[in-house]
Amino acid sequence: MIGNRYFFFALWVTTFLFWSLQSKAVDFEAYLKRHKVSAVTLKNSSYCEWKNETSDNQINGYRTEELVRIASVSKLFTSYLALKKFGPFHRFQTQLTIIPVGNNLVDLEIRGSDDPYFNLEKVFFMISELNRMGVEKIRKISFDSHFRVALNWRQSMEVIWSEGMVWKPEIHRNYVTQQISPEDSQKNLQAALNTSGWSNRAKTSYQRLVRNAKAERIQLTTQPKLSFQEISFNENMSPRPQGGKNFVLRSLPLFKYLKDLNKYSINFLADQIFLVSGGVPALRDLLVNDVRLRESDFQFYTGSGLPLRDTDRINEDGERRADNLATCSSVIRTIQSMAQFLNSYPVPNEERAELNGRQNLLLSDVMMVIGTDSDGTIGARPNIAKNVVAKSGTLTAVTNAAGYASTRNGIFWFGVFITGKGLRELRNSTMGLLVSENRGGKEVTALSPVEFDEFIPFDSKSSIRSYEPISVRMN
Repeated sequence: MIGNRYFFFALWVTTFLFWSLQSKAVDFEAYLKRHKVSAVTLKNSSYCEWKNETSDNQINGYRTEELVRIASVSKLFTSYLALKKFGPFHRFQTQLTIIPVGNNLVDLEIRGSDDPYFNLEKVFFMISELNRMGVEKIRKISFDSHFRVALNWRQSMEVIWSEGMVWKPEIHRNYVTQQISPEDSQKNLQAALNTSGWSNRAKTSYQRLVRNAKAERIQLTTQPKLSFQEISFNENMSPRPQGGKNFVLRSLPLFKYLKDLNKYSINFLADQIFLVSGGVPALRDLLVNDVRLRESDFQFYTGSGLPLRDTDRINEDGERRADNLATCSSVIRTIQSMAQFLNSYPVPNEERAELNGRQNLLLSDVMMVIGTDSDGTIGARPNIAKNVVAKSGTLTAVTNAAGYASTRNGIFWFGVFITGKGLRELRNSTMGLLVSENRGGKEVTALSPVEFDEFIPFDSKSSIRSYEPISVRMN
């Protein structure tokens, strides 16, 4: 009798544990109804989750195959496109040719490499590096079309999200679909390169950069000094100018650009990266040929997720605009494909220090880890902190997120796309529900976070170094 009792008790415990360990899908439709959302929200929202321990696992959810506005979740598609084109450890190399033309006077030729992150801080860094090389007075500066400078797009959180930063029809500027023009680059260089003309604000910005760089063991000159007589755009510079010496200024590795881009949802940077990576045609090829999506699964116009406004298209709300669209299932398939690409990408020995000795890249290296990256667009969220890697997506009447949740029942890829104003907490609670339904979370491995005000767009490997040395002839 005792044996039977023991048997039935053991059976009950085994059954209980079996069912408690089973993954549980979120009933998103019921969840929306329970929160009494509008009929419009219910009709136009979407949710999907995928526990893909095997490739044929089914994607579950609500309206998983309907096209929805994905807003800034688009930046994940842009990130994958850039990673495939350049590789995660790619460093954009800006070539500087210094040509002596007199006593302590040089000409400077700049040949760009489409570095999308040449802002005010990067110009400051270039000035400091030129000073370190002994260059303080320049007669003539020339630059080509692959060197693009936009100074102040990362000054504040308000600016990096602003559509006005990238789309200003009154001055015919559209950085959503266009790269920075040589005319704009020239104006920006004229404003930034002559140190005697710096405003107090520019001087304060430089000293803040000196402090942030010092924290990363990078020494910038504390008294920058540079002047020039003229500056011009020149697409026809000789690759080997007589009497000059070539140097190279290197960017951060691409994956660090992408982490910054996705953590803060930087519109300007996203669109510029999208364009240098090949834009809409290249993304279409990637999604169809690599991710194996159907062309009916997506519609893309911009890399940031901002709508295309200079268009004759009129959307369902009667607005003259075109938004990026995708199905929920296509979003999480793309994210999972990007994760596989990163995990299998060989890490060069010289770059392993960037990963604290880790021998592979993770999705958390290019996306926000909620809680760890607590100043990112979703914030700390204690109930899912360090358990969810996600990208937010927000427009006036759209609140989205997509990524993966790390739970005791395994990894769940998810997408939540909610149509309606003021529903950010509903989006966040949906992610929390996915984690709690699957027995809480396991911490995600992540690099040490870098706060918004401490980020610098270069590192110790960026400093000027020789490149194809040419004999110097003094006049």
